[in-house]
Amino acid sequence: MKEYTEAEKQNARDYEKAEAKQFGNLHERMQFLIKCAQTHDEKTVLNDIWNAIWDLKTEVRHYKPINPPFGKRIGYKSPNPNLR
Repeated sequence: MKEYTEAEKQNARDYEKAEAKQFGNLHERMQFLIKCAQTHDEKTVLNDIWNAIWDLKTEVRHYKPINPPFGKRIGYKSPNPNLR
């Protein structure tokens, strides 16, 4: 199994500190997704979806987010008209 680099370990520590923000950086958006899923009754969120979320979290936490975050880039419009 591959060992994590110091940069990847630092990215993971930064991920754990990130606040949940819909239009934040990669870590903040991942935290937002988890928070949204956790607000629903567990019976309404399928196991396959939870497994996908946790697999994604495991990978995302080791990446450094880019700047500016996707949701704050020029020309981006949310598909939700209430968030434009």
